[in-house]
Amino acid sequence: MARVARMDALLHLVHCVFLGHGFQRLHDSGNAAPASAKNSGIFCVSYLHGRHTPVIATYVPVQSHLVVYAASEGAEGAPLRVSVQLGMPAQSVQAKVDYLLLYPLTSCHCLPSLVTLPTEVCFSFLTNLALPAMKAVGCASRSLKSAVFEDDI
Repeated sequence: MARVARMDALLHLVHCVFLGHGFQRLHDSGNAAPASAKNSGIFCVSYLHGRHTPVIATYVPVQSHLVVYAASEGAEGAPLRVSVQLGMPAQSVQAKVDYLLLYPLTSCHCLPSLVTLPTEVCFSFLTNLALPAMKAVGCASRSLKSAVFEDDI
């Protein structure tokens, strides 16, 4: 398992995780890591994803750690944050950035819907509901009503 040994490699890896999720750098023709990444100071990168508002990521290198703050442009409240460090496996860095930054940023634009859940997750969710909650789900959704009350399992 490859470990990230240099700060510029860690910066590039986090940047590539953004690109891998369909983000593109805003105000820049290329998708290479920012030139200011070579310096050891704080810098911001604006990313665009589809029709959504731009996301501003602030990269803060602190000794052997890299703290990345990210928020949608114009969003109120605290930004999302992830801290990664030198010596971590590359897969761990990618997973941490995925789960703590990118999934919340991209999934907040989706409408919540139980039918979009994988079957196993939906089944686990429905089997853990109390009867009054199952009744409420059945009243709120025809498709889930059939899934709850006409189960063939």
